Amino acid sequence: MQSAWVFYAAIIFAISGCIDLKPKPDRTRFFVLDSIVSTTAPDAASGAVRVGMLRVTVAGYLDTPRIAKRISDVEITYSPTNRWGEDLRIAIQDRIAERIMASGAVREVYTLPWRGGADPSLRLAIHIDRFEGTMSSEAALRASWSLRDATGSVVQRGQTDQRIPNWIIDDYSDLVMKLNLTLDALAEEIVAAIRANS
Repeated sequence: MQSAWVFYAAIIFAISGCIDLKPKPDRTRFFVLDSIVSTTAPDAASGAVRVGMLRVTVAGYLDTPRIAKRISDVEITYSPTNRWGEDLRIAIQDRIAERIMASGAVREVYTLPWRGGADPSLRLAIHIDRFEGTMSSEAALRASWSLRDATGSVVQRGQTDQRIPNWIIDDYSDLVMKLNLTLDALAEEIVAAIRANS
């Protein structure tokens, strides 16, 4: 009996020597979209339109803190250690709102919940289909959007497919900076539509 105990103790000792029980450092990194600091006040005379932004919606696979990378048309993967440090829908909404406001094309941009008494003349809806890095070294955004008047009638719709090249694959700082640029391009399209309908 004693020899059996010695045998099992030896096995346990051998196994425990193979297992690293030291705590592992947390290598998770968190990223946020860059905000825009405008030094130019909007020109109220040229921008009389008030825009109300509805909540940005995203494709289901983007509704997660994990940052996506597209492997093929039908396959995506997520970075195990690189994550969004904020709600992506709100971050995109804020970035677009800031860019539209900085353009001088509008008097005001409201984001939900709209302040009491807000009466936007145009309502903006945005849906994000893709927002990711790709294996072809691109930061990619695909989105659809619409502008409606105060009665709810669509005055303009648009779709965009923005790709910024030369993403250093698996450099997620670089990816987030380039994704910011795709949102700027989307905002420019929306600003052009606002000007055309004001």
